Amino acid sequence: MPGSNSVDAGARNVVVSFLRDENRLVSLLVIDDGCGMNDDSLDTSMTVGGREGYSETALGHFGAGLKAASLPHADSLTVISRTKRGPSTGRR
Repeated sequence: MPGSNSVDAGARNVVVSFLRDENRLVSLLVIDDGCGMNDDSLDTSMTVGGREGYSETALGHFGAGLKAASLPHADSLTVISRTKRGPSTGRR
């Protein structure tokens, strides 16, 4: 679930926007102020079963939530992220 990823990233603020075209949902944006991801972290997050060093309090532990929650409902998943000290990076 995108919200749990935001929480695990230390986000204090999460904004969810639904973009519509007439009567249909076109896109869903989840924007947060969490720690962000670099290229390596983003590669892992976009890999089914990708392993991260999860903390004991993390909501996610198996590397499937982002994909499992998104792909059954969408034609594609795009993630754009940046860390405080790094450039923006993205994957689709």
